[in-house]
Amino acid sequence: MGIFKEFELIEDGERLFSSLGNPTYLGLYLILHLFLAGFVLVNTSTKIRKLCFLLLPILTVGVILTQSRSAFLGLLMGGFVVVIFTVFSKNVTPKIRWGFGGLLVAIVLTITILWSAKNSEFVEKSVFLSRVVKVASSKTTGVSRLNNWKIAYEGFKEEPILGWGQENYQYVFAKHFLPEMYDDAPWYDRSHNFLLDWLVSGGILGLLAFLAPFGVILWFTVRSDKFSSIQKGLFVGFMVAYFTNNFFGFDSLMGIITVFMVLAYWQFESSSDEQYVFQKLKIWGVLGYILLSFISFYYGYLQPLRTSKQIVKIMQEPDLQQTIQQIQSGYANATGTGTSDFAEQVSFLSEKVGKSQIANEMKGGYYQAVTEMLNKETEKHPKHPRLLSIKSSIEGDRGNFTEAIKGFQKVQSLAPNRHINLMQLAGVYTRNQQPEKALKLYDDIYKINQNSEAFIYKSLIYSEMNDTTNVWKELQQVDDKVFIQKIEMIRFVYGKHNNLKGLVKDFNHREKVNSKLAYQFTKQAYFEWAMAAFVTGDLKQSADQVFRYLYGNGVENNSARQIQESVRNGRSPAEYFQ
Repeated sequence: MGIFKEFELIEDGERLFSSLGNPTYLGLYLILHLFLAGFVLVNTSTKIRKLCFLLLPILTVGVILTQSRSAFLGLLMGGFVVVIFTVFSKNVTPKIRWGFGGLLVAIVLTITILWSAKNSEFVEKSVFLSRVVKVASSKTTGVSRLNNWKIAYEGFKEEPILGWGQENYQYVFAKHFLPEMYDDAPWYDRSHNFLLDWLVSGGILGLLAFLAPFGVILWFTVRSDKFSSIQKGLFVGFMVAYFTNNFFGFDSLMGIITVFMVLAYWQFESSSDEQYVFQKLKIWGVLGYILLSFISFYYGYLQPLRTSKQIVKIMQEPDLQQTIQQIQSGYANATGTGTSDFAEQVSFLSEKVGKSQIANEMKGGYYQAVTEMLNKETEKHPKHPRLLSIKSSIEGDRGNFTEAIKGFQKVQSLAPNRHINLMQLAGVYTRNQQPEKALKLYDDIYKINQNSEAFIYKSLIYSEMNDTTNVWKELQQVDDKVFIQKIEMIRFVYGKHNNLKGLVKDFNHREKVNSKLAYQFTKQAYFEWAMAAFVTGDLKQSADQVFRYLYGNGVENNSARQIQESVRNGRSPAEYFQ
């Protein structure tokens, strides 16, 4: 079904999703089953082998369509291990050995050719090939990973032996947030590297405890005489794929369950016939294990699953009145860490509720319910930066500015370099008629990260104060990159003061000073420039910007010239940016 969606037979998003949620989870789940299918393929009857042959291409296509870079790399590394074990196996015929060797060469050549032709029309038009190129060529994700690794390493240095505790990466992320992550907005709760995640949560001892079982079973697998080289290669490839994926990503419950079920089976298959410590297991021992397993399964899986389903139901409920009624009962039924997840997720409905047409009493009921939940959660976790920021944002939406300011100031102490929360605090200062504090905070934000977006927000504050001198002074300090990125905000300020001529002048001045700027203009920038010139009566300049936009986007010269002439004669340029 997911593959049909990717071929647009059924409308859906860009990446292959499933009930597991994040496409990264699905990518890991699929590559693990690829290796399991391969293991079944070499150990079963002819009929089952035919089924596995059918599954292999389906699972491979699924991995590609998830666009999970970590899963794709895991598949390549794991597959490489399988080929190496097979090629050097003593029990493999020369024909099979040469076949696998040729397959390895073909894979390397195919990747090389695709990479060199990544911008070709053939690759762009192919569903599969374009997905492969996207998986391999993203730069933004790589920078994000590296920054998170730096943050995790700083956290590890603070608590190197026992770590910060499970699920506490966000404390480290808040404390050591890097100013260069200005455009990387989310609250990360993972470093996207399992080694660093374990070093942060459990320290060196925790990481060693996690790796020990894998190391032991890999050691005995390689030394065992019970398995052929191909079987060993498939198992080691399975583990290499899992660890490669998690080196650049993170795991899910289904991934963990799958891996440890395979480990349990493999331990059983690889164990010797020698007696163990418990030579005879008594009935009370069996019952004890069953009871422990039931308790673990119930509280570790069923209860969190019920909470997750309740969250999904509430978030998808179209009737806001029904949603509000379900919130309190859902929170009461949540357990453990699920209570904070529940409170966090339902708080994201704040904007939707605020803009809805339901009665004010119903809106008040929503805000009251969410505030009570967040209060309980922040009492349990008084230094939880994300919960505190959400609670403070809700307080600001309710108009309770005093509590919002207190909350955001506490977040500021926990995450002194995370500009988003500082900007939220500045916004509350502005709404609470404290513009001087907001202006001072924006200056501090600029000192931290040197991003000139702060000057735009300062200009908005001065605009509310009718201090036009400082409005234009602040806008002139905005650099060209941010000017283009935030052109709609800048146009709003110029338009509010009936000074679109000033915007046109600003465009011309910037392009004159920076000759390379013309190659950086976006569609929105050309649109705002052309419309500002048109509204102020400069039809020639408006037409020129329309021509530059159209010609730069592949419109034939004569056609672009005709449109340019029509704008000069008074036709609105807006329709040419549709």
